[in-house]
Amino acid sequence: MKKTLKQLAIATLISMMTISTAMPAFADGEGDTPGVVTPAPAPTYSITLPNETGHTYEIYQIFTGDYAKDEDGKENLSNVKWGQNGTGTAGEDVDSATIEAIKGLKNSPHATIVESIVGTYATLTNPYKSEQAAGTTVTGIPGGYYLIKDKDKSLEGKDTSATLYIIQVIGNETLEAKADKPTFDKEVQDEVGDAEKHKVFNEDGTPKMVIDENGNSVQQEVENADGWGETADHEINESFRFRLTAKIPNNPDMDAYKRYNLKFTDTMSEEVTFEEIESVKAGGVDVTDYVLSTNAQKGASGITWTLEIPNLKDTVEDIKGLEVVVVYKAHLNESAKRGNRDDNRNTGYLEYSNNPNIGGEGEKGKTPDDTVFVFTYEFDNKKTNEDRTEGLSGAEFKLLREDGTEVGLIYDSSVGGYRPVKEEETATGITTPNGGEFKIVGVDAGTYKLQETKAPEGYNLRTTPITIVISATHSENADGKGATTTFSHTADDEAFTTNTIVNNKGPELPETGGMGTTMIYSVGGLLVLGAGTVLASRKRKLLK
Repeated sequence: MKKTLKQLAIATLISMMTISTAMPAFADGEGDTPGVVTPAPAPTYSITLPNETGHTYEIYQIFTGDYAKDEDGKENLSNVKWGQNGTGTAGEDVDSATIEAIKGLKNSPHATIVESIVGTYATLTNPYKSEQAAGTTVTGIPGGYYLIKDKDKSLEGKDTSATLYIIQVIGNETLEAKADKPTFDKEVQDEVGDAEKHKVFNEDGTPKMVIDENGNSVQQEVENADGWGETADHEINESFRFRLTAKIPNNPDMDAYKRYNLKFTDTMSEEVTFEEIESVKAGGVDVTDYVLSTNAQKGASGITWTLEIPNLKDTVEDIKGLEVVVVYKAHLNESAKRGNRDDNRNTGYLEYSNNPNIGGEGEKGKTPDDTVFVFTYEFDNKKTNEDRTEGLSGAEFKLLREDGTEVGLIYDSSVGGYRPVKEEETATGITTPNGGEFKIVGVDAGTYKLQETKAPEGYNLRTTPITIVISATHSENADGKGATTTFSHTADDEAFTTNTIVNNKGPELPETGGMGTTMIYSVGGLLVLGAGTVLASRKRKLLK
């Protein structure tokens, strides 16, 4: 897995305005009336607009002027007059004070240049050229100074940001797309040793390939040091974290925004339950001025909630290159799908200010959705007599993690088995029903021990716990719309050995290596019989 403004690309304002105040230059020529000098036709030029999908541009004429060179050979405009969109009267000379004031902006920040030009010297109504598509070459442009920008409201809801150029036209001009946008990434945290590996890319963004042990060329992967990724697996009712990250472009044009709005939207499937916002940080600084939607309440599931930062600049004035990170806690609930299902998912996107021309308010861009997936597993069991002809009720068990802590379990008819308890529930442990079959539902990958704590009436207690290992690997599909998981379940072979015991009522010591009953295990409803180690694995490629 898986961004705020585009650059306002102010093409080096006014080059910087080497405007001449010389009087109009007329060429000598022959006219119809002797003694009358006929001016040469004014040349025109072209502007090729940035070829950026989804953009529609407008061109505003601030000044007009004639091409000229000074005594040093530097190109400039002479005979400067107000243009159609200048604040002066169109066609009238621009006074020297105005020209000097604009020339004085040469070394100012982009934001200052834009703010000084727009409103003071240019009016953005009735554009000189309107509705110009991206990549268009607009011809017949007189020499002068022009402001080119995206049409208002044309980028609403698009994953892009507005561009604004102020250029001097004394020849044909081609504008390059220079706008940047923020990026958005949604991740879920897994236990470090259980997390997906990170794929390695070259500097040019292509996959870094290596040769594996079988001689095949594969993309290099590295261990995940902190557990964050696009997929994870967890127990039902186990608290874990999601992370939403917005990265602002490291671009000086971000200074043009007086206000900068970010809005995170997160959609949780029915299988995921919200707990709390853990932190909101911008460049490591706590953000306190945010608005959380009222439905983001502890215990809510299947909701779409939002977290909005009305003005990021209230927290950090210089937002260039800033990372804004939201971390929240959640858990899988009892409706979580197990094994080969990727229904337990969470999807998010980011909306962001994308037009500094209106102060960072009003128009917003939107990133594509980013989805993460959480898996959980189950294993099925059967308690039988020694010849496996009869399932036995009344046996009691507890499930222990590898570190010796107990997985608190309770029977839940909605899942048809025993699942991990909620924080307000009391664990009951496992008691085999009539027929001896029981499921343990909603467990994480890992190593477990199933310890018998009470034998069925008339049978001997098994003193050696059964070791169960659930191994899983999981990763997001290349299109980001699904996930692939491979998981396997094994149990030590003693659990599948038929033991000879005297099937008498009352207490009796088992023979060496024997036990009073045999446990039969299955994965995903598949009953597995016979001696030895059992391995059940599935691989799935899941698409939305």
